[in-house]
Amino acid sequence: MNRREYLATFSASVTGLTILSGTSKAASDAAGSLHLEELPDDRQTLGDEAKVKVEVKNEGDSSNRMYVGYSVTDPDGDYLDNGKTTDKATEYLSSGDTQIMTLEWTVTEDASPGEYGFIVKLWDNRENNNGPDESMQDELDTIDRTDETVFKVVK
Repeated sequence: MNRREYLATFSASVTGLTILSGTSKAASDAAGSLHLEELPDDRQTLGDEAKVKVEVKNEGDSSNRMYVGYSVTDPDGDYLDNGKTTDKATEYLSSGDTQIMTLEWTVTEDASPGEYGFIVKLWDNRENNNGPDESMQDELDTIDRTDETVFKVVK
């Protein structure tokens, strides 16, 4: 069950028989923002980690855990995330609180030499955590540098 989904079962009983039941979903009050603190080094080689540092701020009305996704874009425009290992969860942040997070993408043998960009997204929810069909949901903010040369991979 989604952590933001509340099960509200209501029923009317007639001699132990449930004649009506249903589920309702509470609206999310989540709000958050990203601020870029630090870019990766200009030059990356095999085994290096292209790191970005971001500040995450909870701008919602209540304590919340959010999820930060990080992908780099290669010279062909493909998104790379080391098999979905570049995303991280924040701590539970109270309203107005911030957290600095460092996100890493490791240069593997499959990485093409050339110019790379990146994208960082902030999400309110993650389903199927670490599963093959894991997905982020309810996007809150984005830092998009996919159309820029942020760093180069050299062999």
